[in-house]
Formats: sequence, C-alpha cells, structure tokens
Amino acid sequence: MEQEISQIERMETLIGSLLRLEKLCADGYEFTFSEHDVRPVIERAWSQLCPLWPNKEITITGDATLRCDEKWLSEAFQNLLKNACEHTAANGTITIILEQTDRVFFCTVEDNGGGVPEKDLPHLFDRFYRAEGQKQNGAGLGLAIVKEIIYRHHGHITAENSKAGLKFSISIPILNLTKS
Repeated sequence: MEQEISQIERMETLIGSLLRLEKLCADGYEFTFSEHDVRPVIERAWSQLCPLWPNKEITITGDATLRCDEKWLSEAFQNLLKNACEHTAANGTITIILEQTDRVFFCTVEDNGGGVPEKDLPHLFDRFYRAEGQKQNGAGLGLAIVKEIIYRHHGHITAENSKAGLKFSISIPILNLTKS
C-alpha cells in the first residue's frame, strides 16, 4: 500500500510539473515584472531547500538588481539549486556569482558534483531528459522549466562542465522601461 501511495504521489508531481511547463510555454501565466535585488530572491529559494540538504554549502557573491517576476525567478533558482544538491556529495558546495552591467545581468550557478558526460550537455534542458545512469528519481522537467522561465525574462541559460562540476550561466538583459 505504501508503495502504491508513493507511486501515485510521484505521478501527481509529474503531471503537475508537466502542466506547469506546458502552460509556461503557451504563455498561460501572467508575469509581473518589477525591480528586485536578486540575492534575497536566491536566499529565499535556498531557505526552502536547505532543510532537505543541511550539509550543503552555498556561497553567493556579488549583487544585482533586475526587473523580473520575483516568484518565477525564485522558482528557476530553486530548481537550479535542487539540481545541484541532487548531483553533489552530501557535503557538496554550490557557488553563485551575480554580476550586472548597464545592459545585462549575469549569473553563474556552479556545483562541485563532477559534471555530466559531454554527450549529455546539449540535452540537459530537454523535457524528460535524464542522463544515462542517473540515480535520481526526477522526471527530467526541472531544467526545462528553468529554461522557459529565463526565456520569459528575455534571457538565455547554458550549461557546461567546469573543473569542479556543472556550471549554469544565465544572462538577462536589463530592461529599463520608462513611461513617456
């Protein structure tokens, strides 16, 4: 009975994530943009995850202010942090660097989990993609959702292997919209 309940809960989560992604892709959610300091957005996203991974170390350097939808950007960072936690050792580290110019917000999220095989890199943001031999039970939708959220902010996200692990790079244009 416990196993059946667990499978039902997994299916509910999968269906919910898939519907969320489809609705995002179909422009079915309204985004509310206003200026936010990005560091507190990331810190709040982490505060929801850190009880699950109390031995993980997260370091955030830099500051940036971005015109964004705080709720959705928080969800994107929460998915990136969850992904990093699932693919690092119990005492793994995650480093986030925030930078901003007059025109672009840059952010890198890097873990020390060893990275992924090169053949998997082009597919990390594909729906349902899971690297071969992956131990996690995820459905392969989290990074697809992240990509769509960043896209809805007119941004771009890439993934690459670094010396320590996997590194995600985000760039979002600074949009200074003034009313005339």
